[in-house]
Amino acid sequence: MFALCAHLGAPTADRVDSLPGWAGPLPSTMYSGFLALPGTQKRLHYVLVEAELPLDKQSAPLVLWLNGGPGCSSLEGFFYEHGPLLVGDAHAPPNINFADDLSAHANASGKLFRNPWSWSQAASVLYLEAPAGVGFSYSPISGELINGDNQTAADNLAALEQFFKLFPEYKSNDFYVSGESCETRRGI
Repeated sequence: MFALCAHLGAPTADRVDSLPGWAGPLPSTMYSGFLALPGTQKRLHYVLVEAELPLDKQSAPLVLWLNGGPGCSSLEGFFYEHGPLLVGDAHAPPNINFADDLSAHANASGKLFRNPWSWSQAASVLYLEAPAGVGFSYSPISGELINGDNQTAADNLAALEQFFKLFPEYKSNDFYVSGESCETRRGI
C-alpha cells in the first residue's frame, strides 16, 4: 500500500523535498498527502511539518491546525501565518512581517520566505484540510461533500485515526488542537 521511511512510519511518497519559490533545503521535514476515510470515498489532505532542530520530534508536541470558515483551507495558516515558509506579498497589510508597515517581501509574488515565528520551532504541526471539498480534500461522490459541524467533526476524528496509523511515532506525543474561524452575523 505505502512504502514507509526506514526511520519513520511515514509514507515516503508523501515526503516533501522542495517547494516552488524556495531554493535550498526545507527548514524541517514535511509530508503532504491524503488520509482515506474508511467507509467513504473521502480523502482529506494533510501537511505535516515536523518540529525543527534542535527540537526532537519524538518529544515535541503535535499540534493539529484547522482553519474554519466554513470552507477555508488550513493551508491559509501554513502559508500565510505560522508555517515555516510564508508566501511573499501574501497580504499588504497585514503582511508577513506582522507589522503595520510595508513588508520587506512586498512585491515578491511567487516566492517563499522563512518565517522567524514558525510554530514548527516549538512543535510538529499537522495542517488538515476539512471538510472534504475544501482545499485539496475531496470525494468523487457529490453526496459526500454535504457537510455540517457533526459530520466534519466525525471526519476529522477518522482522519486523525488514519494519520496515527501512518505516523505511529506521534501517538505518545502531547497533542493539542488549534485553529481559527470566522464569525457569521445574521440579521444585524
